[in-house]
Amino acid sequence: MKMPRLRLSEDALDGAEYLTTDGLAKLFMVTRQSISKLTNDKERNFPKPFPLWKTDKREKHVWSKKEVIEWLEKQRSEKVT
Repeated sequence: MKMPRLRLSEDALDGAEYLTTDGLAKLFMVTRQSISKLTNDKERNFPKPFPLWKTDKREKHVWSKKEVIEWLEKQRSEKVT
């Protein structure tokens, strides 16, 4: 039986200091696939995540919401986005 995905509420995102891939997708209003492309693009210099755990099949990371917002504002000032 497949476990249902937890939905991230707007309130949870507002008060969060750290964001998962789902949280980043909700913050930027894009898909998780778009977030994956962004975080793996070395030229974009996206903030580094904090590793939570790693297994043989997957890794779980979180990003500092403060660092992500600072990066986004820098992109805007440089007219990259």
